[in-house]
Amino acid sequence: MGKQSTAVRSVESIFAAWLLLSLVSQHPHQVFDRFRRYDKVGLLIPNWRFFAPQPARHDYHLLFRTIAADGTESDWQAATQIHRRDWAQVVWFPGRRQEKAIFDICSELVQLVGSKSAKVVEAPGYRLLRNFVNRLLDADPAANGGISGFQFLVVRYSGHDHSEEPQYSFVSPFIPYTPLNSSELVSA
Repeated sequence: MGKQSTAVRSVESIFAAWLLLSLVSQHPHQVFDRFRRYDKVGLLIPNWRFFAPQPARHDYHLLFRTIAADGTESDWQAATQIHRRDWAQVVWFPGRRQEKAIFDICSELVQLVGSKSAKVVEAPGYRLLRNFVNRLLDADPAANGGISGFQFLVVRYSGHDHSEEPQYSFVSPFIPYTPLNSSELVSA
């Protein structure tokens, strides 16, 4: 009974130390990361820090407007909607994928705008947003009659904090409108 009791206590102690080490290493201060250097593979001490050190404090909103054949421009319209959150979305929220994709693409595009050497209109993110808006126009045949082109706008705003003014981060040049089919989306 003595050997088994010692073995059980040893295993319990090892697991208790591992649990304590795992919990301590979740602290955001870098001094607690020193334990991770002993875990060369990164499998023994989990990292449960799900949030970035500086989480995003803003959102991106994608707007577009059309230009008619006679040259008149429409008002800016929302290409995407930020949905209000509810508790069920903690478990199931497939609509968040599109919001997250738009956020990531807009973030990439805004970084390119800040770069002097990059040609924004040749970037994959630009083409994705252009095709996204083009598809929105394709989906509404009544609205796209007589359209010769469109333009999109990336707006950075603070979401629920109305004390901060929106920033117009990127305005595309006018793009000629042509209805797309799925094979053109890949090569465009």
